[in-house]
Amino acid sequence: MAKAKAKVKIPLQVCILAGGLGTRLRSVLPDLPKVLAPVGDKSFLEYLVRYLCGQGFWRFVFLLGYRHEAVQECLEHKIRPAWPGAEWVVSVEPEPLGTGGAAKFAQAMLGEQFFLVNGDSYLEFDAAAMLRVHRASNAEATLAVRQVPDAGRYGSVEVDAGGRVVGFREKVAAGGPGLVNGGVYVLNRSVVESMPAGRPVSIERETFPAMLAAGRVMMSSRQDAGRFSDIGTPESYRQFQEMDF
Repeated sequence: MAKAKAKVKIPLQVCILAGGLGTRLRSVLPDLPKVLAPVGDKSFLEYLVRYLCGQGFWRFVFLLGYRHEAVQECLEHKIRPAWPGAEWVVSVEPEPLGTGGAAKFAQAMLGEQFFLVNGDSYLEFDAAAMLRVHRASNAEATLAVRQVPDAGRYGSVEVDAGGRVVGFREKVAAGGPGLVNGGVYVLNRSVVESMPAGRPVSIERETFPAMLAAGRVMMSSRQDAGRFSDIGTPESYRQFQEMDF
């Protein structure tokens, strides 16, 4: 796997949510966590880390859970030799805690600001641009959003003329074009500090709507160029396997 040419180093950590059970993929991945789904002779995680290193990230936090031993073996035997300059710490949740709960459990490992990336999504994004938006607006959270022709599968994000997030719409069968959550965020530590501890938390369905209700600043950063895919379902996993890397 060829190494991507790194851009200017991103000063923040990037946390990868890699603890999901992958229930919808059990028919094709009965024994593997989603992040280790094979793509050719590599795992999805290897492609994701390659892209992030190419963006200039070098400090990682891996938020693990299901089959964490297999993921850690991949980190040591595949990721470390390929990216010797990368540094990381690992957090292993004791039980499934959701996208927000996994970050809450790792709170002591997090800096004042950090990126959070879904471990089953692949979005080509401009990290430096996201960070500029986040800091210029004094936001607590900045979401990478993408215009797609059919937002029905994802649910959509509503933003105002200045790019501030003002609402979320649930998945609808009718679909239609719209802005969707790309699964990449810049977050202040305060977002995690305000989450309840000791129980599952969904950052998308619980934390973000609560922030909007409280008037806390959430911004969007349009990321319409490059590839956007995921491996959340057998069909989307097959489509990702067919991409040319």
